[in-house]
Amino acid sequence: MADAEGEVKQKYYSRCKLVVMKNILILLFSLALLAADCRKISPVTHYCSITVKNNTSGTVAALLGYSYPDTSIPQDSLVGGILPGKDRFLDTKGYCDDVFKSLPRDTISVFVFDIDTLTRYPWNEIRNGYKTLKRYDVSLADLKNSNWTITYP
Repeated sequence: MADAEGEVKQKYYSRCKLVVMKNILILLFSLALLAADCRKISPVTHYCSITVKNNTSGTVAALLGYSYPDTSIPQDSLVGGILPGKDRFLDTKGYCDDVFKSLPRDTISVFVFDIDTLTRYPWNEIRNGYKTLKRYDVSLADLKNSNWTITYP
């Protein structure tokens, strides 16, 4: 009997060791993934987020431009309305450093529009007439110094 009981304990301890070793391997693999540079292992696009804060009593909308020193209004679509006293994120595809390196200059333009202008005029007329409330031209350093926030006005 003692031998059978000892054999059962031996099998139990062996199984426990296997489970512990498996958990340690999973943990080490997870830590290695976390420590790795995500750009090298992940095809997912990461974003650079710029916060636009609306400090007016009216609703505005905003758009990013990537062709500075050409400050023409881009053909891209706009971010939805930014209510008075609220803020909204504008996301760019790609890592911030990579996005800024790909620009003609180290500057992104942020165009702010009155929501009423957007509802009254076609986009081509807004672009051709340059119907913006304000344009901010900001470098990567400017954004870092402002905590990635553009405050209108």
